[in-house]
Amino acid sequence: SGIGQPGGTTGIAGAAGTPVAPSRGDLLGVHPTTGQIGFVTQDVNNDTSVGFRLLQPSEYAPYIRPNMRTNLNVWLPAGVHTVSGNTEIRLLRMSPGAELNITGVVPLTHSPSQLAPTAPGILVDAGGTATIRGTYLNANWGANPSLYFHTYGDLRMEAAVFTWNSLVKTGPGTLSFAPGTATLWRGSLVVDEGAVNFEANNTFRPWPGQHRWYAQSLYINGGQVDLGGNSQLIGNLHSVNWLPYGAAAGGTLTSSSPATLTITGGGTFSGQITGPISIVKYGNTTMMFTNVNPMTGSLTIRQGTVVLRDEGRL
Repeated sequence: SGIGQPGGTTGIAGAAGTPVAPSRGDLLGVHPTTGQIGFVTQDVNNDTSVGFRLLQPSEYAPYIRPNMRTNLNVWLPAGVHTVSGNTEIRLLRMSPGAELNITGVVPLTHSPSQLAPTAPGILVDAGGTATIRGTYLNANWGANPSLYFHTYGDLRMEAAVFTWNSLVKTGPGTLSFAPGTATLWRGSLVVDEGAVNFEANNTFRPWPGQHRWYAQSLYINGGQVDLGGNSQLIGNLHSVNWLPYGAAAGGTLTSSSPATLTITGGGTFSGQITGPISIVKYGNTTMMFTNVNPMTGSLTIRQGTVVLRDEGRL
């Protein structure tokens, strides 16, 4: 409710009508009449009209500057935009044809430049492709943030991505990772819709704990993930809905060339595994498949249990 309300002065984090209007990178809204999709803000003008509405154009900054440390909502138009140093914004929206280059080093320390969205969400508008290239996109400056990619258009990542929490993909568009850009983040990959494509040299990186190694988990609730021939070590393979029927089923895991998926945890996966993927199961846990999986690779069980339930077939 309140999605179409006019803006006013809010008491949350910034002034409505300005680029510091309060916002969250995980929340999108749809205008009830135009169908426009965008980030939202909360309208708290008075007790009778509290609700969420779309950020207005005046509540985005159409620019980004090197080394700026701000709470700006940024909406980049088509064209080339360049930042360097430690650049901090709140969230990022990109029009089709927008290119963001993260270049150079941080002054004094000479460490690689990074862009840090503190309410870490990136929205790509429908109608074309946006590109982020350069050094680092770092979503670790917020408190335990997940990094949201809302791709209604397509987004090509040519900069390395880092977060300690999950990377979440929404929207019907395609998120593509150029070689070597998907090797750093430590959380899970959650795909709700659209496509995620990994190009060469994008092996997820496990990290050590006190007694064991930890690995990312895959939550494929919809859409498709193409491993691109990159063999992966993961924790769990899971779908939020366990039923393998119709739109309730999970998404598709495939690979354009042979790859091995080593599962150290478990989970319940209601999507499909297709193409030249082989599975190796480790860990004293249970991996459950509830759908048909027409993969052409092999299944090797080293530890634990694999269960084929409901429509589950390999």
